[in-house]
Amino acid sequence: MYTVVLTTNKGEHKVQDVTQVVVTTTTVTEKKPVTEFQSVEHAKRFIFFDDTSLLYGIDASKVNEVKYFKQEAAEQ
Repeated sequence: MYTVVLTTNKGEHKVQDVTQVVVTTTTVTEKKPVTEFQSVEHAKRFIFFDDTSLLYGIDASKVNEVKYFKQEAAEQ
């Protein structure tokens, strides 16, 4: 799991427990690992998921910077 920090003109948005990202473009929708979602060309929207649970969605054009950090595994 990852924590993704998105910087926009309105400040930072922190999204925790991200396991995958769905990236939409004008022609396709792709599921990507967190470490690879920024490589999709002409991205229109990023949608963050924890497994199958929707966490957050944002228009790619509103994102100025993306940072992500691997989360430590929670103790059982």
